Amino acid sequence: LQYVKNAVETKSWDSALERSRSIIQLCPNSPMLNYYISLALDGKGDKIKVLQYIQKASDNTFFMSENA
Repeated sequence: LQYVKNAVETKSWDSALERSRSIIQLCPNSPMLNYYISLALDGKGDKIKVLQYIQKASDNTFFMSENA
């Protein structure tokens, strides 16, 4: 996750998305991962997918806080 975060912070959108593909298989409900994916997609201009991933991040943040 740190690699994806660093890639987003340096605006390496493709790198962030490439690395996130393998991580999302392991933890598809990670709010932070979905948030970073949404930032990378926003950087690439894919507004439709941004909304999907930000919604998933939001939904899972609520779910995880309710079940903590």
